[in-house]
Parts: sequence; C-alpha cells; structure tokens
Amino acid sequence: QQLLETMQLGGSLTLIFIYLILAWSFSSYLWPLAVMSAIPLALTGAIVGHWVIGVDIGAMSMLAFFALAGVIVNDSIVLVSFLRREQAAGLSLTAAVRSAALSRFRAVLLTSLTTIAGLSPLMFENFSLAIYMVPIAVTLCFGLAFGTVLVLLVVPAMIVITEQLKRRVTNLLPAIRRMTIQEGN
Repeated sequence: QQLLETMQLGGSLTLIFIYLILAWSFSSYLWPLAVMSAIPLALTGAIVGHWVIGVDIGAMSMLAFFALAGVIVNDSIVLVSFLRREQAAGLSLTAAVRSAALSRFRAVLLTSLTTIAGLSPLMFENFSLAIYMVPIAVTLCFGLAFGTVLVLLVVPAMIVITEQLKRRVTNLLPAIRRMTIQEGN
C-alpha cells in the first residue's frame, strides 16, 4: 500500500516535470501534450506484454513504467526537435511532420530495437534473481515495441491535430468578440 502511494505521487510528479521540461523546450503548451500522449499507449503495450509472456504486474513492473515513459519521451523529443528544425527551414507543418517522421524513422527504430534486443534475453531467464528482472524486461521490451510505432505515428498526428485545433480557435476568437460586443450594444 505504501509503495503504491509513493509511486502514485512519483508518477504524478514525473508527468508534471516531463510536461514542464517539454513546454520549456518546445516553447509550446500543446506540443508536450502531443508528445506525452504516447506514454499511456506505450504502457498499454507493456501491459499486453505481461499478458502475452504470462508475468504478473508487480512493483518492479511499475518501476519499469517510469523508465519506459522516459525512453518514449526521449524518442518523441528526437522526432519533434527535427520537426521544429524542418519548420524553421520553411516547411509547412504537414511537410515538416512527414519529413521528420521519415528522417527520424531509422534513428528511433534502431534505438528501440537495440534496447529490445539487449533486454530480450532477460525476459526468458529463469535463474533465481531473474524474478526481479523479468518484469522490468517485459515492460521495457513490449512498451518500447508499441511506443516506437506510436512515436512515429501518433505523436506527429497529435501535433497536426493540436495545431489545427489551435488555428480554428484562433480564427473563432475575433468572431466571438464581435458577437459579444454586438450583444452588449
């Protein structure tokens, strides 16, 4: 019970700090949400992995969720940083997203695949201390497998969606102001 309470507090603080760092790094309040949208989806992959391998989710799995969130956010930062560079070079948002996803595909994929390859033997280990390591390996391997696909597909899509919504709201504000002024007269 105490461990769960501590992890809940730690998880909340982790997400807040990740958001603040990303907001500062991207100079945006919306893009960090797009990047962080990959975290729960990657956690879904970790949960599916536990089910597939037949390993119970325990304290070590929950600790590995924190590491997984960090790796997924790092993959997303690689993609978004390149996207912002492409935009600064004059590309439109959709062209920059396409270029970034294609350009960073190999880097993100190789980073994840080498991590998965390095941890895979631990998932099938059966020596006595492996009982602590197997849940960590399962969480990271399956979470990264899901997360990599999501970073390359969902994060760019979320960025495009948030920017389109932002533009629509920005375009609606003058009309709302005019309507408010007219009602006041």
